[in-house]
Amino acid sequence: MAKEFLQMLFGLEPDYFFKLGDYSAYRVKNFIYIMVPVHREEQREIEERYELTRFLRERGELYVPSFVPSQKGMYVNRWEHRYYILLRLERWQEIPVLYPATNLAGFHQRSMGDFTKIRALQRFGKWQDLWEQRLQQLERVWQSIVMNGPGNEFETLFADSFPYYAGLGENAIQYFRDTLIDAPVDGMDAPVVCHEHFTEKTWGGPIVWKNPFDWVVDHPSRDLAEFSRSLYFRGTKVYMKPLRQFFSEYQSVYPLSSFGIRLMYSRLLLPLHYFQCVETYYSNPQDRSNVQLSVQLKNYMDRSDEYEAFLREFFDLLEVPHRKMQIPKPDWLSL
Repeated sequence: MAKEFLQMLFGLEPDYFFKLGDYSAYRVKNFIYIMVPVHREEQREIEERYELTRFLRERGELYVPSFVPSQKGMYVNRWEHRYYILLRLERWQEIPVLYPATNLAGFHQRSMGDFTKIRALQRFGKWQDLWEQRLQQLERVWQSIVMNGPGNEFETLFADSFPYYAGLGENAIQYFRDTLIDAPVDGMDAPVVCHEHFTEKTWGGPIVWKNPFDWVVDHPSRDLAEFSRSLYFRGTKVYMKPLRQFFSEYQSVYPLSSFGIRLMYSRLLLPLHYFQCVETYYSNPQDRSNVQLSVQLKNYMDRSDEYEAFLREFFDLLEVPHRKMQIPKPDWLSL
């Protein structure tokens, strides 16, 4: 039992157990302890997450946990054939963050720093290489399906739709390339601590905390793009007002340059939602009979015209003076 993990390795007597997202968590007196499963081969990444937590705690960032060593002084500990890290929360919030935009902007400001020693979690300036790798991997899978024939509904949907989404990916890569060449950079275009995928749920409770195993080092536009994507897929048209408000509030604290806005837009051009759905299917053999993945993929395909309209109207929706800021739209969106 996980309770014995705390007792035997850390000498802790938990008061009660609860689930915190996908994690097992325990209340011990005035603290919350969280068990995070890890892989030993991720040692460099684990070390960097440890350093980022120290950095943010020193900057006064709230709701950031600390890494807890076992009684033998080890941060990575084996228990029942798996490895875990134990995190401790001294402070947390029990209601969703009321102003996520300004809180995110403050988080980005406080987390700006010198990240030259961060390698495994470094994403700043690396989007093109990472996107090209994903596209190439998916194209190899697609070619195999075309050659051998699809085996089920999901693979049929993927075989039919991939050329379109590969084209979107190529457009995103080209837009990113052009941004690096053409757009001026200012002092706010610096690496900060970001999230893999920042959404409404990231700080949405019931216990709000800042999870170092959800962090990467990147341009702040990453979080803005992924928040926009998640809000869009929440439901047709309901995203417009909250998205405009979110960007207005964010920029009242952390103004975006034309470079940052173009980076954000290049990320939205990338059909990451589609890629992740396909990758989930192929990375988890047990999910290949999951009907929900087929439904999700079909939904993305059915909404492709609508998503193009979202991209076409994005700058106007956010009231970005894109012509004055010399921020171009891809020509194919004007057709």
